[in-house]
This record gives sequence, C-alpha cells and structure tokens, in this order.
Amino acid sequence: MLHGKDRKVIARFETEPPLGTRILLDDQVYELIEAEPYIRKTDGQPTRLLHWGTACPETGCGHPMRVTSGLMVAELQRRCAAHRLITKPVNGKRCRRVQIRIELP
Repeated sequence: MLHGKDRKVIARFETEPPLGTRILLDDQVYELIEAEPYIRKTDGQPTRLLHWGTACPETGCGHPMRVTSGLMVAELQRRCAAHRLITKPVNGKRCRRVQIRIELP
C-alpha cells in the first residue's frame, strides 16, 4: 500500500519488466509494448516510463488504447476517451475486488 493518499498498488517492478509482460485486471489485458527513460519531476531521479497496450472493455467498443505508468503501477486507465466518464464500474459492482495477475513472457 502507498502511504498518504492510500492507493492500491497493482504491481511494483524493481527493474524494467521485459516487453510482452502482461497485467490482467479481471479480463482486461495490458501488455507492455514500450519502455523509455524518464526523469521524475518530484526528485529528479532517473526511472523508466512503461507504455501498456489494451482495449476498452465497454461492450461493443474494444477501441485500442495506450496507457502509461512508472515501475510502480498504482492505477491504469480502464476505458477509452469516449467511455471514460461513464459512472458505472468496469465489469461489475463498485467496491468489489478486482482480480489481478501478472504474466511474464
């Protein structure tokens, strides 16, 4: 867990994961497609910025999306821009636990 604002950590990588690494949130798959060097604005330390490919899970949409994270993944965008403001949760009720899996290539 993160202290302060208490966000749930999805994954914490010590080093850059290999391309093709997959994070599965329920049935939504995020695949690592690119990593690039990044300098953190908070402390100026070098790190890696990870780019994940996925598709919007809304029924009938499936629009391809690209989301970014650091080595510590606390949040990932679940829906495309057209469906982002929908107030219902993805695939089920609010406050339920999302099943998380990490698969290395």
